[in-house]
Amino acid sequence: MANILYFDAFSGVSGDMTVGALLHLGMPLDYLRENLASLKLPGYSLDARPVVQHHISGVKFDVILENPAEHEHRSLSRIEAIINDSNLPSRVKSRAINVFRALGEAEARIHNVPVEQIHFHEVGAVDAIVDIVGSCIGFEYFEIEEFFCGPLPAGSGFVRAAHGLMPVPAPATLQLLAQVGAVLSPSVTLSGGVEYPARGEMITPTGAALVATLCKMERPAIALQAAGYGFGTKEFAWPNALRLWLGQRVTSKPTTSQVQTVQVVSHTPSDPSDQSGHHHHHEPATEHHTHPHGHEHAAAESSPSHNGSQDSSTVEEVLSAQQSDLLQDAISLIESNLDDMTAEGLGFLMERLLAEGALDVFFTPIQMKKNRPATKLSVLARPADEARLSRLILLESSTFGVRCSRMSRYMAGREFAQVITTEGQVQVKLKKIGQRVSEAVPEYDSVTAQARRSGRPWRELYREALQAAEHLVKRAPK
Repeated sequence: MANILYFDAFSGVSGDMTVGALLHLGMPLDYLRENLASLKLPGYSLDARPVVQHHISGVKFDVILENPAEHEHRSLSRIEAIINDSNLPSRVKSRAINVFRALGEAEARIHNVPVEQIHFHEVGAVDAIVDIVGSCIGFEYFEIEEFFCGPLPAGSGFVRAAHGLMPVPAPATLQLLAQVGAVLSPSVTLSGGVEYPARGEMITPTGAALVATLCKMERPAIALQAAGYGFGTKEFAWPNALRLWLGQRVTSKPTTSQVQTVQVVSHTPSDPSDQSGHHHHHEPATEHHTHPHGHEHAAAESSPSHNGSQDSSTVEEVLSAQQSDLLQDAISLIESNLDDMTAEGLGFLMERLLAEGALDVFFTPIQMKKNRPATKLSVLARPADEARLSRLILLESSTFGVRCSRMSRYMAGREFAQVITTEGQVQVKLKKIGQRVSEAVPEYDSVTAQARRSGRPWRELYREALQAAEHLVKRAPK
């Protein structure tokens, strides 16, 4: 099945947010840098750093200009020549050129001049070219065949551009979105129906051009593999990020053969010498493409029961899981036994791993050879981060090697909402099974901040927040 990408633009979309989300999905920064070098654009460097907003982690991507005051105005033909003269793959070139052509045609309609006379100002600068071409490089890295986009927050107010103050959305942005019938909303709706005005520029011209050129304005049925968050510069009452959903399009219910394959992938081999379930890929794109359906596993055959026939109850359970409202993805477990590190060293190692994108880090007391008490390090990570985090462990710890295994996991969905207590707003985490919210849990940091400000007992504030969040829970029918 073809890979697809869904733009979940709950906080808008821009070129740099798109590249950040692609990096968070697993595209290596060095890969992006090497491909962009073939454009032969001078005077810039790339910066990508991990960001956490409202307990959601992602990547903030920036193009750092050596001379920020210098903005060269380039024509559409000049930008096309820069792209065509590069060594980029043909599909990267064609997609990037199509994005710029769409933007040029929109500008031409706004100014009522032939497109040949259009000279791009902001979007003709180095950073805008890098954002658009960099996005297309990421699309090719993940071998994306189709693009989709959901509703967009319109934003409000004014933005300063080369021609002076412009209303939001900017005229070219609005023209692009009108051509594809984009759905625009004046507000951002959070969980529980709480709405915030979408103030400021939520959709940039580069973001609008990417969406209008490549995306169908709908949300498809998707076999989800991963999600990446690319953060913007501003901070709001919600995570200011573009969320990209990577997966494959679902066209029919899973067949029995597909169910059997999933069953094999979901179990680690019982024979310790069997390494078919252990993978050490260094290309995240391959990991995304193969694991959810297991079509590269040699052991993907029917799993026999004790009497040698297919265990129908197991197949039914797997089929039920595939058709359930649970989320599924692949996850890496990285482990190592450490017998000669101090508690301070272990604490620093945990901090580094979490800061670099590990999903969880934990220690287990163990007994090793020569009667040495030791610690087993366990790291849960996205498959795309497996090699990078393994290298970090080798650099920051005393171990000479790590063990990596790949497995499937099923998850409940999670969202965040704000509830009002006598001390102000508290953030709560919602546990979702399909569309049903089964639990609402106050966030520790949010309650702690209230307790420190007010001097009231933490447990008292936690109970109040829990009671305030009760209306968000939708219990299953009895």
